[in-house]
Amino acid sequence: MALNFFAEKNFLGSMIRGKQIADYVGGQYRPIVFFKNDTNIYLKPSSLDKIKDGEWVDVSDGEQVVDLLKQRPGIKVIANSLYSYELVKSQLSNEVKFIPQQHLNWEMIKRFRNGLAKCGYIGKRSLIAEKIYGEIADIARNAGLEFEFFSDFYTREDAVKFYTRIDLLIIGKWNKHEPYKTPTKMINAASFGIPSIAYPLPGYKEFEGYYVHLKDLPSEIDRFKDANYYNDFSQKIIKKAEEYHISRIAELYKRL
Repeated sequence: MALNFFAEKNFLGSMIRGKQIADYVGGQYRPIVFFKNDTNIYLKPSSLDKIKDGEWVDVSDGEQVVDLLKQRPGIKVIANSLYSYELVKSQLSNEVKFIPQQHLNWEMIKRFRNGLAKCGYIGKRSLIAEKIYGEIADIARNAGLEFEFFSDFYTREDAVKFYTRIDLLIIGKWNKHEPYKTPTKMINAASFGIPSIAYPLPGYKEFEGYYVHLKDLPSEIDRFKDANYYNDFSQKIIKKAEEYHISRIAELYKRL
């Protein structure tokens, strides 16, 4: 039985949640089509009309589909964070599985750092993002660090190169009520041994204890200038990130 992923549009999240896993396990990734007797997973569908009971819908970054699923209890659901899993379970009578997103460091590249020199953030640019990370960049530079806001990523390899250039990942304060926000960026960083400083959100629940809460950024940066503190934290998060390697996440999909 094949494992097929269907996406109406090639959003980045759909490529990561669908194409990467499909390629890894030898499955299919394509626009919405029906495959009889296969395990079919639909990513961010705009409608449930063509989805049969017993098939799967992945609600990652597509929380608008949750309301539609209330009318289709026979469709099975995949959530990509522990918090969203608990949230969806409380709202739906459907069968729900938790499958986290794999980190992008498939090769388990090791970084060799020489002190704390550079921090950064990876994500899409917008007016609010420019404001948030402009302020963070000023704080970082006052603390003696370079700051990079990286948004020119089109492939997994583009993002890998960004992570190999930084020593700290910093995630600023967004809307604290975003229930479908996940710790994926921090998990990606952790796979390289890069600590993260982030404003805590409910969606980061499964990675609690493996990132530093953003309260007073200058003092948090100063703590990481201590080589022993940095290295101890780095080793702890590398070990945690092993749980999110694509080989392990692919097994969760196969169990469906």
